[in-house]
Amino acid sequence: MTGVLAIALLLSACVSLAEKKRAVTLQDATTGYATAIRWADFRRADSYRRLDDPALFSPPPEALQHIRITAYQVDDETVAASGDSADLDVTITFYVDDRMTLKSVHDHQHWHYDAPAGTWHITTPLPDFRTAH
Repeated sequence: MTGVLAIALLLSACVSLAEKKRAVTLQDATTGYATAIRWADFRRADSYRRLDDPALFSPPPEALQHIRITAYQVDDETVAASGDSADLDVTITFYVDDRMTLKSVHDHQHWHYDAPAGTWHITTPLPDFRTAH
């Protein structure tokens, strides 16, 4: 009976470590994406997407070169009970180079965990700054 208990504890520890690793890699991915957006490095931000998804249209990063980010605020973060997807709601404040008016855009992000690769990918396009208010 003690051997069965030891195996059960060992398996639960492995699951717990895997969950912690998944949570850490999600934090790393969302922080890296946020940093890229904050610095208006849209090419790097776009690299967090799975580019082989034909249903996902995103403006080319060079089309956004006139955008300057002043704030990036995570309003809500929800991780699925399964731990393999997450949703973030973000408010991005910015201005356009030739207009000095601050605007903000709501960005809903959906993230998916690629278990074989051990990485997270954003499955939503770059923010649509045209919808800003």
